[in-house]
Amino acid sequence: MRALPSGASGARGRGPRPQGFGRALEDPEAQCLVCGSRRVRNRSVTFFRNANLKCDTRRCQECGYVAILRGESRYRAMTDFDQLPSGGNRGGGEGRPGREFQMARMAATILGRGELDVLVYGAGSSLDNLHIARLDEVRLSHVGDIIQVRDEADFVDISQPATRKYDVVVASEVIEHFRSPRADFARLFDYVEDDGLLVCGTNINNGGRLARKRYIFYPDHTSFYSPRSLSLIADAFGWFLDFRAPRQGPKRYVLFTRSPAVARSVACYFGRHVFAPSERRASASGRQPRD
Repeated sequence: MRALPSGASGARGRGPRPQGFGRALEDPEAQCLVCGSRRVRNRSVTFFRNANLKCDTRRCQECGYVAILRGESRYRAMTDFDQLPSGGNRGGGEGRPGREFQMARMAATILGRGELDVLVYGAGSSLDNLHIARLDEVRLSHVGDIIQVRDEADFVDISQPATRKYDVVVASEVIEHFRSPRADFARLFDYVEDDGLLVCGTNINNGGRLARKRYIFYPDHTSFYSPRSLSLIADAFGWFLDFRAPRQGPKRYVLFTRSPAVARSVACYFGRHVFAPSERRASASGRQPRD
């Protein structure tokens, strides 16, 4: 990762470093899918609160990345909008903005310019693209996914190489579904303008027992990132990286940009805002919505 401005993740004062991961993935079943280390530990894990929740994992002893080993993706087999996961309270509806809207609005404020082109990457059932399109700073808002189950004129097939770039790309609850992080991040990064901003949302592996991490047991979650593993990904592709938190819970927004000026704007935004914006809670209990 290149030297970052004050407030962003990473050491300050370093010069540029060569891009690339440094290790080839010659045997992916015996290596970390991020850093390529062979110091990995395979374990079958059972959730400490529910013995019926089990998964097989491969945890890297160097960078902390956890691969969650699963069979074929259930998502790819879906052919109808009603089959998509609801996303709970986080997904926007026709009359209610959700988390992707808040992420895009934050990104627009950080960029501080108009005529923005926005892509909701891995939109699923969220209709936040409709609310994003109404923002004053936004020129257009497109929906991207690996399957098209919505009648959207501006649908982008993100299983294919990018044919255009966007000022803002929002990928909420997406990167934990990556099965080949190096290739999947490369494809995601290709959609972002050089002076644009990518905002991802995911839970972060901050250490401790995997059996206590409910996040890894959700269906189709296949990647559980440590801060170190995400910094290696940013470094390998030459991006600036920052982590920010909504008000409650283990969720983190992971912000990527190629632009030093945009990275400074991220730091300045969070000099004024303690927390990243998220969806409104639907219940009076104050509990954070589940993903």
